[in-house]
Amino acid sequence: MMILEREGIAEADLPVAALAAHMRMPEGWSDVPGQGARLVQRLRAAISAVEARVGKALILREFHAEGDVCAARVALSLAPVVEVTAVEADGRAVASFGVERDVHRVVVMLPRAPVAPARLAVTLRAGFGTWDEVPAALQEAVMRAAEAMDLGETSVLPGAVSALLAPWRAVRLGAGT
Repeated sequence: MMILEREGIAEADLPVAALAAHMRMPEGWSDVPGQGARLVQRLRAAISAVEARVGKALILREFHAEGDVCAARVALSLAPVVEVTAVEADGRAVASFGVERDVHRVVVMLPRAPVAPARLAVTLRAGFGTWDEVPAALQEAVMRAAEAMDLGETSVLPGAVSALLAPWRAVRLGAGT
């Protein structure tokens, strides 16, 4: 299933001042035209890269997942999911559905499996909360990735960032789940 953001992260929710401090920018950096916009751009890119690598939404926001399904249990590789707000099958609302959550994904359980492939649409809210609620290792990974991008490093996620993210990645063995 394809998972897309419904609403992006508001600029006010981005830790721009924290990134500036991490990068040891001089006092008055925000007075220089374009500096704030540059840091916002780097943060958005770094957050996207980290979220893609670990399969977790860092800052709480709404997502929409859509795809064809043939089973009554549909796993979405996104965590931490706060709530599933709506489920539709072939454009019709599914009134009774179940939800199982774990640290790496959410499973939406339909009342019964479709007899033919059905187009399933799921709206959900996922994320740790505000930036301050994001675990410290993930915060540090975002800061280091944003700094690396700003310095023009060719690797989006340098080795130190990958090491910070390793414990947060889902380990997959075999086919299926």
